[in-house]
Amino acid sequence: MTFEEKIGGGPNSYIKLKEIQQNQHGTEFAIVYFDDGKFYLRNFKKVSRTKEEIFENEVDINKVLGINDYTMVNECFPEPYVTCCFVNDDHVFIDVFYNHKLAHYHFIWDLRLRRMVGKRGKVYMDTNKANFPYACFYSEERDEIYSFYRQG
Repeated sequence: MTFEEKIGGGPNSYIKLKEIQQNQHGTEFAIVYFDDGKFYLRNFKKVSRTKEEIFENEVDINKVLGINDYTMVNECFPEPYVTCCFVNDDHVFIDVFYNHKLAHYHFIWDLRLRRMVGKRGKVYMDTNKANFPYACFYSEERDEIYSFYRQG
C-alpha cells in the first residue's frame, strides 16, 4: 500500500464518492464526494499526509458555490451528484447537481492557486431530483469539457 486517507466526517456521516481521477502524467489525483449535503474536492499525490494537511487541502464546494447543505442524494444509486476531471495538471473541472433548486453548477478549480478559474456556470434544469451528473471528461483535441447526466 502506498498511502491511505479517511474520507468523511463522523461515524454517522452519509458518504458517497466518485472514482479517483488522475492527471495525464499520473502524478496528481483528485476525488469528489458527498458528505451529508456537502460536496468536497480532495486532491493528493502518492504520499501519506496528516489529518491537518488533508483538511487544509480539501475544498468545500458548497462554500465555493455559495449553496447550502439541502441536497439529498438518491439512496438507490451510488452516485454523489458531483463529478470531476483534470483539464491539465493544475486545473480540475467540477460539476454539481444541487437538487434542492434543480440547478447544475460547474467551474474549474486551480489546484496550485487554490481558487476558481474564470466564472462558474449555473443552469436551472427542467428535470427531477433523481437525475445527476454521472461522468465528465475533457477533450484536449477540441478543448471542450463534456458532462453526462442520468436521465430518468
